[in-house]
Amino acid sequence: SLIFWPNFTAFETYILRSDFEESSLRGFEKMTKGNRSAVEAVMNHVHIADIHPNVICSSDEQLRYLGRTLKSIYNLKLHAEFPGRRFNVAFNDEPGLEAIDYELTFFQK
Repeated sequence: SLIFWPNFTAFETYILRSDFEESSLRGFEKMTKGNRSAVEAVMNHVHIADIHPNVICSSDEQLRYLGRTLKSIYNLKLHAEFPGRRFNVAFNDEPGLEAIDYELTFFQK
């Protein structure tokens, strides 16, 4: 159920999914030279195909539908929990991608 109603946490200046690892965060901080939006985008991304990894036949339409639905959910929940902050919730909703390439992510603007 956490994929459909995730837990978010405020950590330092970041808003992250609550299952983040601080060591990964620190590594991405170094790689991005402290670009908060870039760090959040990579730390918060979800591959839609990984939600049901044993399902081989997910169609492009199914993955895109799920991605759009999760995008709406994340938008609503982030704005409800952090009303003073602005977010970009992104899903690459284009047909014809490889299943693993459908990703949902969010970061602060």
